[in-house]
Amino acid sequence: MRISSLCRSALALTLTLACGSLHHAQAATIQVTIENLGLDGSTHVTPVFIGFGDGTFTPFTPGQSATTAIERLAEDGNTGPLESAFPFPSENRTTLVQGDGPPTFDAGESATATFDIDLNGGTNRLLLATMLLPTNDWFIATQGNGVDLSGLTASSPISFELNRLYDAGTEVNDFATSAANGLFGLSGGQTGPNIGTDENGVVTFLGEIGINDRLADFEGSDPFDGRPVDFNPTLSPLRVTVSAVPEPATCVAAGAFAIGGLVAQRRRRRKDRSQTSKTDPAS
Repeated sequence: MRISSLCRSALALTLTLACGSLHHAQAATIQVTIENLGLDGSTHVTPVFIGFGDGTFTPFTPGQSATTAIERLAEDGNTGPLESAFPFPSENRTTLVQGDGPPTFDAGESATATFDIDLNGGTNRLLLATMLLPTNDWFIATQGNGVDLSGLTASSPISFELNRLYDAGTEVNDFATSAANGLFGLSGGQTGPNIGTDENGVVTFLGEIGINDRLADFEGSDPFDGRPVDFNPTLSPLRVTVSAVPEPATCVAAGAFAIGGLVAQRRRRRKDRSQTSKTDPAS
């Protein structure tokens, strides 16, 4: 069976509309890639919490005390309490670990998590959170109830910088008990969870990394005087890329439907021509 050029064009258009767009699709595979944009020697982050919600869940509020989930994330890099507090199905969340060497994201390192989620089901807000190293209780996170993914299509991934830096206000800033000191050539450091001095403060927005660097606050202020760390040129944001791929079964079904329709149409035309030639006196 051969299909005319017009039919082929119609088939191509049908498949493009069926498989090239996620908007209003019933099911899709969503991929979230995290990359540390820093240069060698820049700050690291711990494994990253990723969650798809509906906008009703806000993990923290600047100016208010940190929840236990945010405290554990910001002090210890522990995403377990935040995953437990996330009020959506388990398939809507994960902790993304960088798998090459230490699980932290060093400069240039990246990793990807995959989800099977219907964004049209209401869970189209992406929340992210991770601890900044080396600090006591600083973390990077999406603002408010997350990033709106309603405009995501298979042909148009969404990419943005995760660069909003917060102080959880739960521990007094002190490199003597900060996490992962050994990765940066610092002595001392955290030897277990929740060992810093309680600050009893509130979550504070420190600025946007790369725009209003605030890790300089560690330098020249007690108790950091004399510590051999210069954060300003090494503080780096994360790049987040969200992409969508329609399920293969959807494309196959759409293709079969399109081909079937074209074949049926072609057969009807042949039948019509045959009947016309039989009734035409000139034939």
